[in-house]
Amino acid sequence: MRPAEDTAAEGIWGCLIKNGVPCFSLYDQIAGRTFQCVVPDALLPQAMESCHRRVEIAGTILESEYIQVTQIRSDPEPNQIPSLADMRRLIQP
Repeated sequence: MRPAEDTAAEGIWGCLIKNGVPCFSLYDQIAGRTFQCVVPDALLPQAMESCHRRVEIAGTILESEYIQVTQIRSDPEPNQIPSLADMRRLIQP
């Protein structure tokens, strides 16, 4: 087994409930693989909110397929991103 190392990754955050327990994964499109993620209780609300969204995580690789998550950052929902017209209105006097 290789030693634990810090990592950061981004991809699609997967969530499902197995036997009443939330399980999380990250599909890294660049690497073309899925990592199972261990999420501490303090991050569970944020992890649940981020289901099926693009996220960036930081953590520690525990084994080749597992990441102990220490941070989650979700991309904004599409309806939260200003349109081009909104941006133009912001810069016009």
